Amino acid sequence: MCLELNTLFARLLRELGYDLDVISGGTYLPGDIFAPDPEHMLMLVRIDGQEWLADVGHAGLCFIEPLRLSKEVQWQYGCAFRLIRRDGYLVLQAKTLEHDWRTTYRFTTEPRSYEAWAGVGEGNGPAILAAMRRRRRVIDKGQVFLTNNMFTIVEDGHEKVTLLVDPEQRAQVLDTYWDGRD
Repeated sequence: MCLELNTLFARLLRELGYDLDVISGGTYLPGDIFAPDPEHMLMLVRIDGQEWLADVGHAGLCFIEPLRLSKEVQWQYGCAFRLIRRDGYLVLQAKTLEHDWRTTYRFTTEPRSYEAWAGVGEGNGPAILAAMRRRRRVIDKGQVFLTNNMFTIVEDGHEKVTLLVDPEQRAQVLDTYWDGRD
């Protein structure tokens, strides 16, 4: 997901005249570990001397608008985001109103070529998350994401998680947020 979407978004930004680097990292996994780098793709965009993160391909709780590369806590749609340093990486953390800080992924700002992800999602390379069906979408007051049958909606910082056990319930979520595309 991130490979296709962020590759296309990087191309669009470059064609619009933005200066950016494609960068990489690894998604946070159970057990306080990260997928091996490079597993996740995102961008570092430079605008008027400031650096911003852009990521339109992460399928979990993530920033919606570009995020300044800074130590400050930044708020978007009722959710807080921060960057901390850990083991030589920058780590993105997110917080909703009902939950404490949780880790999303880690990354470096070192520019990467697209070849770094060769084979990811095709059973080769660091494809730990490739077999899991994940999707995310921005809505008016926040975002929704679906990981297999776990549906999460975050509106104005309030998070609600639902396990979709009934196929009709899953179909309704897909119809509502993804035009029925499974």
